[in-house]
Amino acid sequence: TNATLLSGAVIIGSGSSNNSVTVLSDSTWNLLGSTLTVGSGAATGNILRIEGTAAMTNISTLRLTNNLNQIRFNGGTIAMTAAFVSNQVFTVGDGAQRATLQLTTTTGTNIFAGNLLIMSNATLKGTGTIRGTTILTNGATIAPGNSPGILNLTDLIWYGGAIYSNDVVDFSGVAGTGWDYINGTGSLVFSNPTPNYVIRLDSGGGLAANFNSTLAYS
Repeated sequence: TNATLLSGAVIIGSGSSNNSVTVLSDSTWNLLGSTLTVGSGAATGNILRIEGTAAMTNISTLRLTNNLNQIRFNGGTIAMTAAFVSNQVFTVGDGAQRATLQLTTTTGTNIFAGNLLIMSNATLKGTGTIRGTTILTNGATIAPGNSPGILNLTDLIWYGGAIYSNDVVDFSGVAGTGWDYINGTGSLVFSNPTPNYVIRLDSGGGLAANFNSTLAYS
């Protein structure tokens, strides 16, 4: 059910193969700022599964460095500071369950050498930097910030039906505090424009400050 790591890093498959850990729905695994590695060295066949409404929180760095090991993030939430995933696509959600990948710090660097794929009903949110191509499928959501904030991306592929959710709290503010912002340093590709691309503005249930109906905003 619920677990808290008291100290030290966690390795699933430390020099051994074919180990499996499943974080079940309605359970929470709090790593208290520790690193989580799936498969170490030559180990293969090690699997971490996250299902339903499970939550993995306070991960310092999520590491998957051997493409013969897997993280099956089918549903729930992963909250982490940084990631290093090499040689395979990191997929958020199975397309049916709700899943959220939350990047929790502005200074975190998340390397997805085989691309980051956000499935339908899944959300990428938070701050920091993502290296590698981010792919938003039909029904996926990208939501920079953990309130207004900035998410730094390299390349982004945006399929029709994917949603850009932007928090706006102050129209006279600046990016990152007045509103959410995606800072792209590479390419932006719009793909399959049916259904439409979606941009949503959210003031958090209240009125955003300093809105002027006579001005044009962009």
